[in-house]
Amino acid sequence: MSLSLSGCWRLKKKGSDYVPGIDDIAGVPFISQMVDESHKLTITQLSRPMEEFHVVHEVGNKRKQCYYQLGKINFESITSSVAILASVVHISPDFKEVSILRMGPDKGQRSLEQYKLHDSGNEIRIEVDHVLPEGQALKLVKRLERIPESFVSETIEFSTISVVNNWAMPKSHAPSTLRSVRLRIIDCIQVITEGVTSRRASVATDPRRSEMDSSPPASPTLARSNSSLLSGGGSVVSMPRAIRRFNGELSSGETVQLYIVEVSVGTNTWRTYYRYREFDALRQFLSMELKDRDIYSSLPPFPPKTMGRIRGKSLEQRKEMLEQYIGFICSAGGYNVLNVVDAMCSFLEIPEHTLDAMAIPQAQAVLRQQMLGNFPSFDSQPELYPKHVLSSILGDGLKVLKYGRHGKPKERIIFRGNDENVGTIYWVEDSQLSEDKGRDAAGLPHGARGIALRSVREIRRGTAVDPHSPEFCGTPTLRKNCHPADYAYCVSLICADRTLDFKMLSREDYDAFVPNLLKHHEALIQNDGGAFNDVYTEVVFRS
Repeated sequence: MSLSLSGCWRLKKKGSDYVPGIDDIAGVPFISQMVDESHKLTITQLSRPMEEFHVVHEVGNKRKQCYYQLGKINFESITSSVAILASVVHISPDFKEVSILRMGPDKGQRSLEQYKLHDSGNEIRIEVDHVLPEGQALKLVKRLERIPESFVSETIEFSTISVVNNWAMPKSHAPSTLRSVRLRIIDCIQVITEGVTSRRASVATDPRRSEMDSSPPASPTLARSNSSLLSGGGSVVSMPRAIRRFNGELSSGETVQLYIVEVSVGTNTWRTYYRYREFDALRQFLSMELKDRDIYSSLPPFPPKTMGRIRGKSLEQRKEMLEQYIGFICSAGGYNVLNVVDAMCSFLEIPEHTLDAMAIPQAQAVLRQQMLGNFPSFDSQPELYPKHVLSSILGDGLKVLKYGRHGKPKERIIFRGNDENVGTIYWVEDSQLSEDKGRDAAGLPHGARGIALRSVREIRRGTAVDPHSPEFCGTPTLRKNCHPADYAYCVSLICADRTLDFKMLSREDYDAFVPNLLKHHEALIQNDGGAFNDVYTEVVFRS
C-alpha cells in the first residue's frame, strides 16, 4: 500500500524551527506552534459527500481541528471579532503534497502551509511562510515523523485535484480577472441537511487505534424543498452535494436557506451556493482588510442580520443588497489588495472554473513565489525574526563540512552556545558535544572555537562571484578543496585576514540557515552604524 500524508504524526524536534512568542500572535497556524514530541497531528481524507481532509492537532488533552474542503472557500474560524478564511491551493494525486493558504485574522495577515511527504513515507516536511500583522515575513520548517504502529490509511483519489491546482496560475486569482466577473443571484431555496455515512480510507488493524484515531464524524447531504423562495424563481436544475462547514461544524437535520449565485468570467458560467452567514463572514473579513482605507466608506450597505428566516419582499431586498455588495468589490478588482482578491476569487470559485484543468510542475515553489513574493521579506524588521530562526537552528547544533586551507574537509557541528542573540557562531567536533567530555564555565564544550559575527566583513554564498577574482566563484579556500558542483551548498564567512568556509549537508539545511544568517549579519552591522570590527575575533576553549 502506497503511503500518503494520512495517518498519525508527532513533531520531530531536531530539524524543526520554533520562534519564542509566536503563540501570542492571533491566527498563527497551529503547525507553527508545535514545540516538542508531545505535539501530535492526525490527517484523514474524506470523500463523501464532499472531498476534504481533516487535520487535528493534539497536545495532551487539548485538541484543535480544521477541515479543508477542496475547491471551496473554508470558513476556518469565524467569531464576532475574528475571521480566518482558508483555501486548498495545491494537492498531489497521491496525497503526498498539500498546500493551504490561510488569510486573517488581522489586516494583511496570511500564511502558506506546504506539506510534503518524504520518500520513505514516514516523515513530513512542512514549510510555513507567514506574513504577520505588521507586514514582517517569517518562514518556519517543521518535521514530523509517523507514530509507530499508528493507523495507515489507503489513499483516496480526489476528483477535484486538477482544478484545485489551477491556483498555481496567476490569472486564476488576479485583480483583472475579478474585475471581469459578472454575477447575479438567481434564486434562494430552502434545504434540509440529512446525515450520511462518509467514506473514509480503509484502515489497517491497530490495537491502539481507538486512542489515536481522530477521524471526523460523517458529513450531512442535502434534501431540496420543492419551491423557490424568490418571486419569479424558476426550477432548480442542480443542487450542491453538501453545504460548506462553518467553524468546522455542520449539524444534521438543520433547515437552511441557500442563495444560488450565477457567476460568469469570459465564456465560463457556473453556479455557487451560499448561506447568508457565509456572505456575512466574508463581509467581516473584507471589512477588516479595508477598514483603514478611504474606499471603505464607499462600499454599498450590507443587508443586516434578522431573527429567523425571511421571505417575500425582505428576502428580495436582501438578495439585491448582496448582489450589489459582492458585485461592487469585484468591479473594483478587490482594490488590488492581495487578501481581498484571493478571498473573493476563492469565494466565487474562480480558479476552479476559469481554466482547463492542468498539472503545474513544481507547483509548491510556484505558489510560494506567487503568493508571498510581493511582500517585504525580512527587510522591514531585519533584526527580529532571522535571529530567532537561527537561534532555533543552532540551538541543537547543525552538522556541516568545514573546509580549511590544508587537508580534507572535516565534519563539524556549528552551534550558538547559550547566546540566544546569536552574536557568535561556534564549531566543534561531534565527539566533543557529549556532556561527559566536559564543559567550561560558560557551558561550552572543551575544544570549541567561535567567531564573533561582528568581525565578519562579508558572508558570501558559494555560488557568488569573488570580487577579487571575477572569473571565479566562492573563495580561494573553497576553490582549492571543494568540487564546483557543491558550491550551491556552501557559504563563507569572510574576515579581514581569513575565511571560514562551510558546506551544508542538504538543500533544506542551506535554505534554512544561509538566508537567515545573511539577514541577521546585516542587522548586526546596521545596528553598529555600518562599522565592522576589523580584528578577526576567534574565541578558543581548550581542554
